[in-house]
Amino acid sequence: MKKIFLFVFLTNILSPAFSQKYGEVGIFVGGSYFMGDVYSDVVNNTHITAGVDFRYNFNSRWAWRTDFKYGKVSGDDVNSNIDFETQRNLSFTNEFYQLGSFIEFNFLNFKPYKPQSYFQDADVFTPFVYVGLAIFYHNPKAVLAGNEYELQPLQTEGVQYSKVGIAFPFGFGFKFRLTDRLLLGLHAELAPTFTDYLDDVSTRYPIDPSGLSKTARDLSNRTLEAQGVNNSSWGAQRGYEYNNDWLSSVVVSLNFNLRKNPSNCHFNPNK
Repeated sequence: MKKIFLFVFLTNILSPAFSQKYGEVGIFVGGSYFMGDVYSDVVNNTHITAGVDFRYNFNSRWAWRTDFKYGKVSGDDVNSNIDFETQRNLSFTNEFYQLGSFIEFNFLNFKPYKPQSYFQDADVFTPFVYVGLAIFYHNPKAVLAGNEYELQPLQTEGVQYSKVGIAFPFGFGFKFRLTDRLLLGLHAELAPTFTDYLDDVSTRYPIDPSGLSKTARDLSNRTLEAQGVNNSSWGAQRGYEYNNDWLSSVVVSLNFNLRKNPSNCHFNPNK
């Protein structure tokens, strides 16, 4: 009898906590932007990013989210007002595919379901923050004489870097409950990466370019005027080697709650 009483007691105590758990699937779309060595500005170098996500809500405060997204970033020194960058005259585009995993915290006691009583809080909105880890694939390219080239195989700085990278994204956003099943979101994200080659630029021009192909030399050194000694840019500074590149994005999301409101009454008097 005591065991039965204990079971009933724990069930009644714990069931409200478990009833708050629910999953969501969603889509999102927005803009992606890059911060690195090659000049990039919001007006000319923001591109479409889009993806899908899954969120598992542990309770009204904490959630785990994973997403997969496609994005594009670019930069062009011709738009810079810094003499060094203008004379360097480099440009690039880079499409990336990213898989990320995040922990979210809601500042308000957010619940997805409409209240069953007028005396309950609506819980229709909350700001939130998140942090996570992501892995991405990227492939920087540049155009020369009307032809587009993949830059990584050309080793324009004499360095063989990986097309697979790691990022440490974090962000801030807002969630809105539209209905029991639909949730609208908006969030901005910054993602420092562990690579300085999203734009194929990091350190210096090769001291001895003879080991590069003609195409690699032409894409490595596009200076309008020589920036090094002996009337040559070879061996001179090409990038800012102590700062890794960053990805950023702002997106709008629409998520579907996979669980119906457990408080709804399913009794049908006509049956």
